[in-house]
Amino acid sequence: NQRVEKAVYWLAEAREAVRQDEGNPWAHRNLGAMLLQTEKTAEAIPHFQAATRLQPSDQIAWLGLADAHRLAGNTKDAEQSYATAIEINPHSEFTDKARTGSNLLAQSGFDRVRQVIPRQDAVHYCLDALKHFAGLSPSELQKLSLELAMAGRDGFAVHNPDSRYRVKGLDGEHSGLAMVCFLYVAMQRMAPGTDLGFDLAAEYEQAKRIFNASS
Repeated sequence: NQRVEKAVYWLAEAREAVRQDEGNPWAHRNLGAMLLQTEKTAEAIPHFQAATRLQPSDQIAWLGLADAHRLAGNTKDAEQSYATAIEINPHSEFTDKARTGSNLLAQSGFDRVRQVIPRQDAVHYCLDALKHFAGLSPSELQKLSLELAMAGRDGFAVHNPDSRYRVKGLDGEHSGLAMVCFLYVAMQRMAPGTDLGFDLAAEYEQAKRIFNASS
C-alpha cells in the first residue's frame, strides 16, 4: 500500500544519505530511526551507535539507541543509554520519553523473571517496607515517599543487584528493586491504587498477608 511504499522510499533515501556522508551523525540517526520504525532493530543499533559516537551530546540519538537496545533485549545497554539520554538534558521533552522507556524496560525484565520463579525478593522488600512504615506518622511517611520519588526520578536500576541507593529516611544502602518496592508500598499506604508504572500488586498483596498474620 501507499504507506509501505513511502516507508521503503524514505528508508532508501536514508541509506543513501549515509552512503554519501558516513561521518554525518544526523544521517546515521535518521537511518537508525527509519530502521527502527520498519522493525529492523538489529540493523538500527550500529547507526544509532555511530550517531552517538559522532555527536555525543545528541539526546535524541541516545534515546533511539536505548529504544533499539530495549527492543533487541539488550537490557544493560538499554539502561545505560537511557541514563545517558536523561543526563544530557534532564528537563527536555525527550527526557520524559527516556524515563518512560526505562520504566518499560524495568517492568519487562521483572515480568520475565516472574514467569520463571516467584519474585520472593520483591515480597521480602515489600514486607520490610510494611514493617518500617508501621512506625511512621502520616507526615513522616509522606516525607519519606517524596525522598524515594526524588531518588528514583531518573529510574532505579532494578536489573542490577549491585546498584545501591540511599535516602535519609532509610538506614543503609538499598538495591534498585528494594527502592522500587519501598516507593510502591509507601504510595499504596497513602493512596491505594496509585500506578507507578511498575506492577508489584501480587508481591505487595502477599507481603500484606504475611505482615497481617504476624501482627
